[in-house]
Amino acid sequence: MRFGRIMFTHNALLPAIRLVAHSVSDHEVIVHAGLAIPQLPDNPVVRYEADAIDPVSRLGWCVIVTGTGETVTDTDESARYLGQYQPWFPGAQHRIIRIRPSAVTGIEVTDEQ
Repeated sequence: MRFGRIMFTHNALLPAIRLVAHSVSDHEVIVHAGLAIPQLPDNPVVRYEADAIDPVSRLGWCVIVTGTGETVTDTDESARYLGQYQPWFPGAQHRIIRIRPSAVTGIEVTDEQ
């Protein structure tokens, strides 16, 4: 399971960042949302960041995806994603959020830089 941070606006003006598990399917980021993420308004702009940095070498990568987020409401589709996921955080993990990217940026940190 991969982890990253989803960034969204809460209560129309408070920026919020939450640690969540994710997967990638058909060029979309699938976020396994629990109770820490409120119900999103229709098609909000969200940002998702995932990274992997080796603490010894300090090498790795970081990817930032910006796009629209939506709660997956189709029960079959939601069940398919949840079937691929082992809960890591306590509490209900029953909501799935799909991020449709409009921009993807990133950096790879190598020893050649």
